[in-house]
Amino acid sequence: MITNIKTRKLNVAVAAMEDEKEQMETKLRDSATTIAMLKSRVTKLELDMQVSKKQRDDDDSGETSKSDLMERNSLLLTVLQHLESILGGDSRLDGNMLPKPSANFVYFSSHLISRLKSLSKLFILFERKGKELEDKATGQLV
Repeated sequence: MITNIKTRKLNVAVAAMEDEKEQMETKLRDSATTIAMLKSRVTKLELDMQVSKKQRDDDDSGETSKSDLMERNSLLLTVLQHLESILGGDSRLDGNMLPKPSANFVYFSSHLISRLKSLSKLFILFERKGKELEDKATGQLV
């Protein structure tokens, strides 16, 4: 009698495991199908991207590079204008006479670099003064 109960319990457990195994196998097949479908879609998208890239490369890239150049120049000019406002302007230049990157990039870049160096020197001076003041204040507190 006890063996019959154990046998029935084992049979029920085995049946439950077989059902679970079947469900997992079904999920595995579904997942494999989904993966295969996604791989084919990725392959198709990669081919489409290659065709699109080739078309873009075949298009006139001059307009794009001109637009990029104008955007770069605008950004650099904005950076220079902010540097001038922070540093108080260059005594050699009138406010309206800032070099334009589109007119003479070599002169513009050298001016921008000199202003960045001035900002760096100002920062170092500021740190040095701050350290001196901190040391002085610490000395007065002690």
